[in-house]
Amino acid sequence: MNDAFTFLDVGYVGTPIHWTNAQMIPTWWGVVVFNPISLWYSNWIDTTEEDKDFFYEDTFGIELPEWINNTQLIPKSWGLIAFNPGVGKYAKWYSHGPDYYRWMDVQSIGPTLVNAQMIPTSWGVVVFNPSTGAYAKWYDTPSTSNKPNLQPYFQYQNTQGLGSTLVDAQMIPTDWGIIALAPSAGPSSTGLFQKGYEVGGSNFEFQDIQIIRSDWAPAQLIPTSWGVFIFNPKTGKYAIGAEVHGMRFEFQGAQSIPGDSSGPWVNAQLILAPWGLIAFNPSTGEYALASAPDYQFGTVQSIPGPWINAQLIPMKWGAVAYNPATGAFSKGYI
Repeated sequence: MNDAFTFLDVGYVGTPIHWTNAQMIPTWWGVVVFNPISLWYSNWIDTTEEDKDFFYEDTFGIELPEWINNTQLIPKSWGLIAFNPGVGKYAKWYSHGPDYYRWMDVQSIGPTLVNAQMIPTSWGVVVFNPSTGAYAKWYDTPSTSNKPNLQPYFQYQNTQGLGSTLVDAQMIPTDWGIIALAPSAGPSSTGLFQKGYEVGGSNFEFQDIQIIRSDWAPAQLIPTSWGVFIFNPKTGKYAIGAEVHGMRFEFQGAQSIPGDSSGPWVNAQLILAPWGLIAFNPSTGEYALASAPDYQFGTVQSIPGPWINAQLIPMKWGAVAYNPATGAFSKGYI
């Protein structure tokens, strides 16, 4: 793999009146550009060859006035979910071909999960309230003839709870279940995590709670198909942790992301992509790439042009550099 992206000419997201500070959300078909203030959105389809543009589709609006504040668009394999935690409602949008290109009826999440998060998984979603630890597993409706079953709802399971030990936890989806991570919990406030395996039904098969060592606090856990990366953005340290069913992760030795003469970048991002790993410093626009299996970073590179405080959005073919403040974007191929 090359040490650098090949960035193409800069494009812009719509017009400033509609698209300033829009979100660019990666999906299996490309990206969705979404303005949470106006509720306008547009699907951009990946091109079949390297191109500075996407295949742009028409712009549409979510015509739900009470959803103006705090609406999120959550990508799924069958389309999108529009979710507003403030009003506790969601709607599903199916995208498999022209016959399935529509929003379904609005549904409610129920009073125990108001102000919750909706976390996509391979089998549905987890609706999780971090302030109470309550969660519910919702399964996708079964497909028929390789097409999604066009239902406005999920297959709901009973609400469960994480327990009082994992205070203010995050719920991180994995290929095999979830990780509940409480970054500030534990005897020395260095963090706790708990693995939960997906076994069907309303609950997970939870394992013993583990303590995060003080030299990793405050830790981030980034899930992969084979385990996790543990990452400390304050020190720039990261390590590979292999998943072993029913046991702790098997962590390898700590490594450091790139940096400058003073040491590794501080408060940088570690971004998982389908083809490898990106270390990205938004304050400078610098980045470095790493590939499996050792994930050793190559030479530090810079996004060409004025990309300070931009985002790098991972894609199957590389990444998109995107600046929400200006609407500028540039596709970078590996």
